[in-house]
Amino acid sequence: MVSSARRYSGFTLIEAVIVVTVLAILGLLAIPVMDSALTEARLSAGVDEVTAAVEFAQMSALGGGRSCRVTVDAPTDYLEVEQSTCDADFLGGGAEIPADEAEAESYVTAPHLLRSNGLYEVAFANESHLEQVDIVETTLASGGNTIVFDALGIPSTGGGIVLRCGAMEATLNIDASTGKVDLTE
Repeated sequence: MVSSARRYSGFTLIEAVIVVTVLAILGLLAIPVMDSALTEARLSAGVDEVTAAVEFAQMSALGGGRSCRVTVDAPTDYLEVEQSTCDADFLGGGAEIPADEAEAESYVTAPHLLRSNGLYEVAFANESHLEQVDIVETTLASGGNTIVFDALGIPSTGGGIVLRCGAMEATLNIDASTGKVDLTE
């Protein structure tokens, strides 16, 4: 006697539709988690960028024996590190600033080897990893948006810089006596 029952291997259309539906639901559940992680990563990149700029300015002032300043402009989401053009060498024994430089100290944008233009200036809107990060405000004790580090690396002021990405916010606090940057989330 010959059996007429055939054995099929594979999936039925109903099974395939169920699997695709379950995968779609799981994918939709993962989107908010991924979005939150991406927002957190972008905010962290902004915090790292501002912290690195402040620390770079302080180390450049110490290493170069001349003042450096960091400007953090909230309205334009712009960050710049500049070095003094003064040629006085206080650390090497220089006793005074040349008269023509004493009245109005001038600055030039500091070099940065990792930037495409070679200068330490960051427009958040032009950086793919920072474009959604906003510099909300700078609350420096001086009332301005600039911190100047003297030739010994001592900051002119301290205060806070607030960054926001989506619903997340972080505040960087700069110590007025040491220039150390701490994060408050």
